[in-house]
Amino acid sequence: MRTNTILIAAALSLFMIPACDMVPEDAEEGLAVEQMILHVSEDGEMPATGYEIVRTRTAQLSVEFFPETALDTDYIWITSDPDIVSVSETGLMTALAEGEAIVGAELVNGRKRAVANVLVTPYVAENPIKSITLSETQHDFTDISDAPVTLAATLEATDPDVPVTIETVKWSSSDLFVVQVSDAGEVRIIGGGEATVRCEAIDGGGAFAECRFTVPGNEIKDALYDMTGPQFDDGYYKKTYGQIEIEVPVLDRTGARTGATEIQTWLDRNLGAERRATESAPGMNDAYKDSLSFGSLFQWSRKADGHEKVKWSEILGENGRGYTLTDYVTVKAADRRDAGHSSFISVSYDWAENTKESFWGGSQYTIASTGTATEEQFTNMSHAAPLDDPAQANNPCPYGYRVPTIVEFHQLVAAVAGLDKLVYNTNGNSMANATETMANNPPYIPFSGNRANTDVGYETLSNLGGWIMLWTNSAQSDNNGWPMRIQNTGNNFRIAGQHKANGYPVRCIKD
Repeated sequence: MRTNTILIAAALSLFMIPACDMVPEDAEEGLAVEQMILHVSEDGEMPATGYEIVRTRTAQLSVEFFPETALDTDYIWITSDPDIVSVSETGLMTALAEGEAIVGAELVNGRKRAVANVLVTPYVAENPIKSITLSETQHDFTDISDAPVTLAATLEATDPDVPVTIETVKWSSSDLFVVQVSDAGEVRIIGGGEATVRCEAIDGGGAFAECRFTVPGNEIKDALYDMTGPQFDDGYYKKTYGQIEIEVPVLDRTGARTGATEIQTWLDRNLGAERRATESAPGMNDAYKDSLSFGSLFQWSRKADGHEKVKWSEILGENGRGYTLTDYVTVKAADRRDAGHSSFISVSYDWAENTKESFWGGSQYTIASTGTATEEQFTNMSHAAPLDDPAQANNPCPYGYRVPTIVEFHQLVAAVAGLDKLVYNTNGNSMANATETMANNPPYIPFSGNRANTDVGYETLSNLGGWIMLWTNSAQSDNNGWPMRIQNTGNNFRIAGQHKANGYPVRCIKD
């Protein structure tokens, strides 16, 4: 008899499968399963009206078939919520969390099933923790660069003469954008703000303790800020970024405003930038040419592995160029998930062999020449995979942030430039005073140019102060990604398919 486990994906009414007309016409009389009865451990028949089990406990399920001589009795175990009650391939039911679920067994042919409601009740240990005392109840960090601190937890048992039944405690943070805590109670800074770290017993007794943390400012750390090792000794990733909320219009498939708005939260500078664009910098007359706000230059869908590093001088043209680039190689990477080195890859078209995967969480599609997206195109232009999805494996952004979608960039530009419509095609949209509009207003986007993928471009940069080219998470084709492009000549905004091996900045949006 073969068994497996699947999830129940429908309402209870789905389980009410009638017994009539379920036997094939060619089945021998008396050999088809007429009834399935669910049994649990030593308790006998499992009542369909409900079965109670204490959290953390297990119970063995089994199935009885009638008639006993029935054939074709292969079945699978089913559960409506595996986070509450799981069922193994051998029928071992485990109560994982308080709540209700429906479990049972179903014939592989789908003609019969037996199910029952299961109620998971609270678990209380024999000698639960009575109270928890932390080494601190308030901790004020003085700077975002402060080292992590470790909270010590002292546990008091209900019966002091007997060890607590379960010494393990659960740590959590009320705001993961401020501080995060390990299973050992180590608290590290993510960004500015206030958060409460909680230590609670898991033995059902309800004991807990809390410590309030404050981190000055409103900035958030680079994703690699706390990394250590030879590749991080240059301090390149020891950067923080401001967070800016912007009210943007909701756009339809034609790129027009719908009348609704929503809030986007953006970093106030490109990844790797020393500061946000400012016209008050020494030697600068215009914010859009502020080289210290240009930041890193990423190849599309590649992770932050060092290839993107650019060390900028404060004045462009200083010492001949005003910047220092990483070295380059001329061989494609075999795997987009990891190039295996920190060099810029100077090749035609795409920097990786496996051209179709996206590890910045986007889709691949072609824009309609009319400027009006089909429903499928609009869905693809709006798509961002969840941050814990494998499709986000190379996401270079700080915690909780990601590379933006095409639609999100259109919304941003529409808000900043005050435009009523931005068509979704490569022909472009006109905007007035692009340099002042984009660089002098939140989120302060400079005209940082690019690092070309071939020819002299692998040793020098192009279009500095001339255009904005910011990667989106989406691909146009096997060879091209979609960046957002704004030129300071002609004041033109559009998306333009560009080779994935080109180096462009990344500006992150909060998921």
